Amino acid sequence: MNADGPALGLQVRGAVKRRARPAGLRALWTPVRDQAPALAALLLSLGALLGGFNSLLGQAVAYIVNAALLIFLLVVYRPAGRFWRRVMPVLLLCAAATGWVWLVNQGVRMIPGAGPPVAFARDLFGPEMLGFLAGVLALTCGALIGRHPDAASRFLRWLLLFNAAWVLWGLALRASDMDMAFDLWTVTRQGRFTGTIGNANVTAALAGAMAILAAGMVFGYLQPGRRRRPVAALLAGAGFFLFVGAMIATASRFAALVAVVLLLVLGTGLIGSRARNRIRAATLRRTVLALAAAGVVLLAAAGAILMDRFSSAGGDLGDRFTMWRHYAELVGKAPFYGYGLGAFPSLNAHFLSNIEMAQSVWNVNSAHNIMLQLLLNGGFPYFGLLALAFLYVGAAILTGLRNEGWPPGRLAALLALVQIFCCALVDICLNVPALAILFLAMAGVLWGGRAIGRREPALLTGPAAPADQGRLYKF
Repeated sequence: MNADGPALGLQVRGAVKRRARPAGLRALWTPVRDQAPALAALLLSLGALLGGFNSLLGQAVAYIVNAALLIFLLVVYRPAGRFWRRVMPVLLLCAAATGWVWLVNQGVRMIPGAGPPVAFARDLFGPEMLGFLAGVLALTCGALIGRHPDAASRFLRWLLLFNAAWVLWGLALRASDMDMAFDLWTVTRQGRFTGTIGNANVTAALAGAMAILAAGMVFGYLQPGRRRRPVAALLAGAGFFLFVGAMIATASRFAALVAVVLLLVLGTGLIGSRARNRIRAATLRRTVLALAAAGVVLLAAAGAILMDRFSSAGGDLGDRFTMWRHYAELVGKAPFYGYGLGAFPSLNAHFLSNIEMAQSVWNVNSAHNIMLQLLLNGGFPYFGLLALAFLYVGAAILTGLRNEGWPPGRLAALLALVQIFCCALVDICLNVPALAILFLAMAGVLWGGRAIGRREPALLTGPAAPADQGRLYKF
């Protein structure tokens, strides 16, 4: 008898067991993994339905929801150590910013020769910090999803679907005058559609971003070698029509202008890459003209208030510059420490220096500029730490897109982020937790897609099909 027989038999039985175990786990675990992007899209967009999470309670709820989602995604995707090494610089910068504003809130003197910081609303620090951490969690969740191409594709499709549902619900409430029956929603102010978020300009920024993303989805079908899905393309076109209509109904001037410019950038980028990608010129022209015609029809049908508001743009812009000068002066009074998280309402009331200023800004709850807002919250050190994190992620995203040849889907997602950020430079967009969470989650998906090194193979379900390797979006 061969002495190696029993040992060989044990090896064979062990190999059979090892092969059988993943099959059972796959049958149990694959449905959970498949539904993870849909669940993430629902939870990360939920604030847009629930008043933007724009309250102390809403920020706490956002933190709890995002923390639970991150735990779930960590269990589902089990990222390797490489992932944490890549995201650690951003997480450390965010942790340093958190520590800085906490010390400001405690009144600790950290700058030699400068006086101690004065926090105007120490009791509001906790809820405001939970809102900040909810954004960091959303960025991490997006990066986890972005590492897996199929998951990222499904996440963004579901994100469009859920936001379309919230917009439709808001428009239905507006058309039926039923919003007065609910304490949660006031979807119309002075004839402008404010959506389920409750603010016209924030709703416009979100609708513009989703319109750009929907346009990128439509253009994605023009790429060579892609399976034709006319029903999905039609639904994406309907989503574009819906979001453009909602944006026009908000009568938000700046959001509409930025969206038009970015859609032109998207179309120009596609035309410029047509020869390289061998996209049929006739198909491209028909698609661009159809989307443009949809926008013109909607503007003619529902853009009366928007056009009226353009007539007063000069005076409103002057008021906005006056406001920014006032808040820039307040930054100069506390350049190192700012005034603490949650301090803006008290700060604004405290520094109403004259009657004209009081008449202009007494009811303002934000600096209407994200950079001024960050400076008022924690001074230049706080702003600098977050700016470094922003630049780190942004540079990685741009590098990945350039290396991939600016594919339509990823380019549209980037332009959607640009839409929100540009609106945040003139309004309160990124001060509303729901939109900040959505912005950071989408940025995380792009960041995780190519910027965080080589993607991990799909766990328990095997690697992606060869035709999908390197593609983030399978529209």
